[in-house]
Amino acid sequence: MTATSVPGPEAFDSFGKLLKYLRKQRRLTQHDLALAVGYSESQISHLEQGFRAPTPSIIASRFVSALGLQQEHVWAFRLIELAASVRTLAVPNTLPLKTLGGMHNLPVHMTSFVGRERELGQVVSFLKSSTPNQASVRLVTLTGAGGCGKSRLAAQAALLLEDEFPQGVWWVDLASLSSPSLVPQTMAAVFGIKEQVGLPILKTLSDFLGSARLLVVLDNCEHLLAACATLAETILGECPRVKILATSRQSLNLFGEVTLRVPSLLTPDPHTLPSLMPMPRYDAVRLFLERATSVAPSFTLTNENSDAVAQICRQLDGNPLAIELAAARLRIMSVQEIAQGLDDRFQLLTAGPRPAPPRHQTLRALVDWSYDLLSKPERAFLCSLGVFAGGWTLESALAVARTDKSGDRALVELLGNLISKSLVMVEQRETDVRYQMQDTIRDYARKKLFASRRRRSVERAHAAYFLELAQGDRSLDAWFHPDPALYDRIESEYDNVRAALAWCQSPAGDPQLGIELVAALLRFWFERGYWSEWRCWVESALISTASLPPSSALARTYFGLGTVLAFQSEFRAATRQLGRSLSFYQELGDTPWSVYVAFRLGWLAREQDDTVTARQLMESSLAQFRAMGDNARVAEVLITLGEMAVMLRDPKWAKELLQEGISMQVAPGERRANLPWSFNHLAHVAQLETDYDRAQALHSASLDLFAEFGMHHAGIAWAHQGLGQVALARGDAVLAASHLKKALTLFRDLGDRMGIAWCFADFAAVAAHGKEHVRAAELWGAAETLRRAVGARSAPAVQAINEQLLGTSRAVLGDELFDELAARGGAMPIQQVLAQLVTVRPETGRVAP
Repeated sequence: MTATSVPGPEAFDSFGKLLKYLRKQRRLTQHDLALAVGYSESQISHLEQGFRAPTPSIIASRFVSALGLQQEHVWAFRLIELAASVRTLAVPNTLPLKTLGGMHNLPVHMTSFVGRERELGQVVSFLKSSTPNQASVRLVTLTGAGGCGKSRLAAQAALLLEDEFPQGVWWVDLASLSSPSLVPQTMAAVFGIKEQVGLPILKTLSDFLGSARLLVVLDNCEHLLAACATLAETILGECPRVKILATSRQSLNLFGEVTLRVPSLLTPDPHTLPSLMPMPRYDAVRLFLERATSVAPSFTLTNENSDAVAQICRQLDGNPLAIELAAARLRIMSVQEIAQGLDDRFQLLTAGPRPAPPRHQTLRALVDWSYDLLSKPERAFLCSLGVFAGGWTLESALAVARTDKSGDRALVELLGNLISKSLVMVEQRETDVRYQMQDTIRDYARKKLFASRRRRSVERAHAAYFLELAQGDRSLDAWFHPDPALYDRIESEYDNVRAALAWCQSPAGDPQLGIELVAALLRFWFERGYWSEWRCWVESALISTASLPPSSALARTYFGLGTVLAFQSEFRAATRQLGRSLSFYQELGDTPWSVYVAFRLGWLAREQDDTVTARQLMESSLAQFRAMGDNARVAEVLITLGEMAVMLRDPKWAKELLQEGISMQVAPGERRANLPWSFNHLAHVAQLETDYDRAQALHSASLDLFAEFGMHHAGIAWAHQGLGQVALARGDAVLAASHLKKALTLFRDLGDRMGIAWCFADFAAVAAHGKEHVRAAELWGAAETLRRAVGARSAPAVQAINEQLLGTSRAVLGDELFDELAARGGAMPIQQVLAQLVTVRPETGRVAP
């Protein structure tokens, strides 16, 4: 195409017309183009007739190459721009629940549910929909001693209640947690919710659940009682259709809570000789018989063994866990030998002046007895498994238990032995097999491990295994191309990862291994939204690094910390941390990372209005990335420089930089992560040139692209702010207020103080437009105070229109009064200003409180 033979891109005002023109220029039929982009011929016809266009990312990834526009970025950009202009994007206020259609994540049990008919009926009755004669119950807590079957009863009840809850029934296992602060995070992970910077995870969780109708099962609350009570109280208070079923050794002690104690299973009367016929009516006997036949299929209840069965059930006080452990012994012992063994053990334990309560004697005695009957290698292996939190795989079990004397084959056999003796449970999943122990057994094994000389070596092996799992590719390129499959695996092992981190940062741990694990997890935490937890682990790890030599792990950790601080507009602190990272990378001779960190320091200088330092660092990085042939980084630097050209009010230079950056992203095989930022910055160029039609189209295109990255991507806020600024420049205060409210809400949720400051300034201009001159002056003062506190630059693309509107307010009020009101606004708490603005009714176009 040449300028003399064809019209320019700007001659086309619709996506359909330009698409048709370009297709014919390439001598392609609609059928040819359809095949090239994976559409049907009728879809191409509809596009050319002006129907809804594809997303900008699809245009960039499919249509640009199909139409041969890889080297003609002006035409490619115009096609993308017009596609965005005819799309409408509705961004919901809250994330949609992924849990539609009566789904659940309840644990799968390999054995049947025995007894508990009365208790099961009570739980189901309470949590069913309320009737005219029954008040609504929204919190039921099952209490009882360890091993009494609370969790199993809760799982069975939840399964029966599935049809009552359209958004499903959801299991939250808290057994492996040690920190109360992780309770809401663990529940959020069940729903796939990412934590948002600057917003408490509990608030994010309650906003997400909103009006969803679902049941949450909080399993094993007793060791985190206060945190579980806070979580339940908040969710029930803010999510009116959510119900909770909890299991705990004691109640949560909340208003409206119904507490049901889970009793022991019914056992034969010790004062009456058991008759063979009525024996199975006792739940404890039924459970023993069912579990007995699963390990010894030929076992039957007879006149000869009924006394022993009754004695076992009575001795074990009807405790389901204890009965299952006893039944597992039938592989190697007769039922009479089991009964005799229990009798001896209980007599031993009850000797002395202050015996433990009978129920506690029973369970501890049974576990002690089961442990004593293991071989020495089985005991050692069981203790090693106590290091795991939340289960394990065969591979991880072999990694922590392997010694010079034990081969993998022998360990696999030991694991099979523990499974056959009901000390380890097997969970068959779609893609793998996992193993776990009941809480009582895990606690027992863990205490045995902690009392042994092998504790440190096992905990080190555990941490080393999960470090190897988390590390993946540590190159610069890998930082920008996250591996979802790896992150899914880390997510499935996250309880173990937390346990490994806790050990590394403990007095007995290994700080070097800990910093390597933190560095390996940085991108995972960033992508999966573990914001507050992320910062806690990082800062804790860095405390113990003063004596450590420079390493890539340290350098990467400082880089990650600096990145998040910058994301939250803590620019000075971010500069310090990135400076440390750069020093380490330079000392290590890692050129790609050194160049990239220097570039990010240039970006930080730009955000603090130091354009001299910014340009020097970024242009140096650009030259080095060009020399390396790293096109993705070249494009990123070009786009960042382009926004600096906007700051310098040089639209020609900005266009050159940004269009070159775009051309590098639409080339085949190139990543397009920076494409929405390209449009955002080009929209700022259009605002400088007062071309508001073009600015609106570009901001709309960026919004569409940002939304593809996820609801709470920071770019969505910037796109809404840009659209608000454009609407205000056009005199539409109602539309401006609507976009700015969305932007401000997101900036608040993300903790982006620079974005908040800019929104305050824009709302001041909206107030001035509406002749609310007092409010305009106050908001301007709040904006400038926050901007100076953050150390952030001003917004050049909107400066002219803001100065014009606020100049009117200054003229009406007079300089003295305007400055007095601005000072009053600057003294107002930021949260107070935020609270007023995010509750404004944007349809009025007014911002007065």
